[in-house]
Amino acid sequence: MLSHPFAFGRWAVGDVLTGPLAPHESPAPRCGAARSYRESFFLPPPPFRSLSLQILQNLSLIFPRRLRPPPKTSKSLSPALHSPQTLEPRSAPPPQSRSFSPAGPHPPPAMEAVVVDAGSKLLKAGIALPDQAPGLVMPSKMKSEVAEEEGQAPDGAVVEEVQPVVRGFVKDWDAMEDLLSYVLYRNIGWEMGDEGQILFTQPLFTPKALREQLVQLMFEKFNVSGFYDSEQAVLSLYAVGRISGCTVDIGHGKIDIAPVCEGAVQHVASKRFEIGGTDLTNLFAQELKKSNPSVNIDISDVERLKEQYACCTEDQLAFEDIGSSCPPEKHTLPDGQVITIEKERYIVGEALFQPSILGLEDYGIVHQLVTSVSNVATEYHKQLLENTMLCGGTASMTGFEDRFQREANLSASAIRPSLVKPPEYMPENLPRHSAWLGGAILAKVVFPQNQHVTKGDYDETGPSIVHKKCF
Repeated sequence: MLSHPFAFGRWAVGDVLTGPLAPHESPAPRCGAARSYRESFFLPPPPFRSLSLQILQNLSLIFPRRLRPPPKTSKSLSPALHSPQTLEPRSAPPPQSRSFSPAGPHPPPAMEAVVVDAGSKLLKAGIALPDQAPGLVMPSKMKSEVAEEEGQAPDGAVVEEVQPVVRGFVKDWDAMEDLLSYVLYRNIGWEMGDEGQILFTQPLFTPKALREQLVQLMFEKFNVSGFYDSEQAVLSLYAVGRISGCTVDIGHGKIDIAPVCEGAVQHVASKRFEIGGTDLTNLFAQELKKSNPSVNIDISDVERLKEQYACCTEDQLAFEDIGSSCPPEKHTLPDGQVITIEKERYIVGEALFQPSILGLEDYGIVHQLVTSVSNVATEYHKQLLENTMLCGGTASMTGFEDRFQREANLSASAIRPSLVKPPEYMPENLPRHSAWLGGAILAKVVFPQNQHVTKGDYDETGPSIVHKKCF
């Protein structure tokens, strides 16, 4: 197992300016006007523009101009997770495409790449088929058996839950290796000695050391034939046919707001907040406890209740009036207990527009988006705000998109944010799978055109090659 220590946290500004992805010099100013440093900094470098143009050119080939049949919905799997030492056999999942089944011969690695989006709550993986949802969606958790005392019998071991990914970043590499082994060999259908190509999505502000650790793991432990990674904000825009825009990604453990210009994330203007769906779940649990003091609710039940009942009001005034007009609803828990849900269902969504509910002294999510874009050169404001995309499971909350657009229309910004509508040819639940789908689109470009990291590249340069070849 790899066990290099890493410092976690967001990149410093100096890392962005001096790192491998630092912007190139800007082109000559238009009409003889001198460009300021602030404006020239945000011009995307040539590698980003070149790759982004290739993405747009290939979209017409990936998605022919015809209506596609209704996509098969992705089946969430909850397999018996294994210990780090052993892999338990499991039944094969449903076929991921018309020509591939994990139970049968897998496709040639040179033909079909695998895309992996490993989040704090869910891991999504599958063959790169851009017009279909990921073939595998499963919890990104591990269960390991730990003996309380040395020499204790196996049946006396204590089972503990391990979370490889915490707030978007890998924290436990041993558990991550076993989780990926389970996914790639037991579900995707890879065979030892005949591994294929793989593309990973990366959250905003992923430390350079973590990217190097991942590429090292893939080449030295999994012996992949090709590797690529890309930022989730860029990939989510690819999924809706854009190379410029702004993504608001509300994940399980974090919120990322990222302006993207011609395929390049504007890191200095981007924002990351260490709150997400798990914090909203805890808030929901607290509110339910206040109204149901005699009921003991497991946090997993609260998570399911949040997904079933949580919603947004039309505006802040409607939220303030909801207390007297919200009809109570009874819900029976799996253990037979009955709880009453009233205005608690609305507080989850409202916390994103009023962070003070979570005890944070900060502005709401729409204001954060506008201020983030204001740090980009003025000429990009219209393009960014008019191509705003909501991503993540929380973005699928009932009424959230309408509330977001309503708040955006009331913004003091000269250009009001406008949400991008998913193309009709893309699978349902696009916000939940946008990064994975964008990764599938990108995989159709970088691997056939040999723009990925090869085994020879890795052997020659080492893990740092990921910063030179993956944008």
